[in-house]
Amino acid sequence: MTKNNGRVLWLDNLKAFGIILVVLGHAPSIDGYFANFIYSFHMPLFFFAAGCTYKKKTLKLHFNSLITNLFLPYVFFLVISYVYWLVANDYSPIKIHLHDIINAFLFGSSIDNNFYFNPPMWFFSALISLKVLAIIVEKTFKDNRLIVSFIVSVTAITVLNNSEMRLPQGVDIALTSLFFYFIGEWVFDNNSFVFSENWKNYLVTLLCFALVLLLSLINGRVDVNTLNFSNEAIYLVNAIIGILMVFYLSQICGEVRTFNYIAKNTIWYFPLHGFVFALFTLVLIKVFDIDKSIKDDNLLFSVIYTIGAFLVISACVKIKNKIGFRYF
Repeated sequence: MTKNNGRVLWLDNLKAFGIILVVLGHAPSIDGYFANFIYSFHMPLFFFAAGCTYKKKTLKLHFNSLITNLFLPYVFFLVISYVYWLVANDYSPIKIHLHDIINAFLFGSSIDNNFYFNPPMWFFSALISLKVLAIIVEKTFKDNRLIVSFIVSVTAITVLNNSEMRLPQGVDIALTSLFFYFIGEWVFDNNSFVFSENWKNYLVTLLCFALVLLLSLINGRVDVNTLNFSNEAIYLVNAIIGILMVFYLSQICGEVRTFNYIAKNTIWYFPLHGFVFALFTLVLIKVFDIDKSIKDDNLLFSVIYTIGAFLVISACVKIKNKIGFRYF
């Protein structure tokens, strides 16, 4: 299912659903069972999507791709984070300085909560490490990479679950997520199990939804960033079912221009939405004189914050395109 420009429609839909879940999961008043549902699969879904775009290349091309598509945006958004805090330090009880940004860059993981100045930034270092690990596995094990990645991820999830041991540059997260990455590669290359009758795709989506709800209730809160998987087996199964749910839902949707736009600019929504949330909260307090705690107890604010973040960041993307910034 492709457009004239060669983009894969279902993959765009899947990426859009993924980033919507991420932003919504960070919105105020999202907690408890709803948060458990989202967190049970939304990060494995992102690693799955990354695997869908994996292509066999020379080491030089892999290196160039990592630098252009991940490392440079990573550094860019660290700089943006610093600029943000130069202003925000005057309004926030939390003070962020340049050495905090540099420290996070050097360690590149959530050791001692190093990314507290912009929590989603952990994903960049983890994805870079994951792609490097995937290249090593693909070059070493070739046709056995899916099996090897399963063994690696199951072992890592079991050993690192709730462990205080953390590895730099998100290597620990990469190890636990390698299997999802290669599932993405396999599904993208073997997309024949999508049903031609749409009602079957609807049925599978609904069944997966029901299972994810049930298993999320049983397993409770998981968090890939902090390596908290609760029950390892349930986490792994539920993550895969959640991925399947969004995969089939993405097939059903067909072409959605809004999703296509969101998918193309995911790299902007991911690191910037927290800053937009903070801006909204400042406006609520300073302009409308609304108690800060109200937003944490009303799901309406979650919806407003989420939609508002996408609108504000989309406007920023349009501005950067108009001024000729099209590097990523």
